[in-house]
Amino acid sequence: MGQVFELTDKDFTKEVKLSEKPVVLVEFYALWSEGYQYSTPVFEEIAGELEYVKCCRVDVDKAQKIAARYGVLSTPTYLVFHNAQIVNQQLGQLTKDELKCMVI
Repeated sequence: MGQVFELTDKDFTKEVKLSEKPVVLVEFYALWSEGYQYSTPVFEEIAGELEYVKCCRVDVDKAQKIAARYGVLSTPTYLVFHNAQIVNQQLGQLTKDELKCMVI
């Protein structure tokens, strides 16, 4: 399992836009969401398999400003940043292969 960074409103910019890795995959989630238990192990597997990708999670209830800034209205929502720019966005539960395709 790879490292998944839990982000807040305060550290989002530092961890995502100033990341040492060129690609950052961010999952916006909610603990009360039905898909939360499914997505956690899948996301951790992705973090362990793709060394060039930094995997981050944002709890929309704890980081409401960041969720609002990116227009997150449902969970999960996935954003892919490449060199600090959004290059892909998907809504809803995704499989491991679908997540990999987002960042390739």
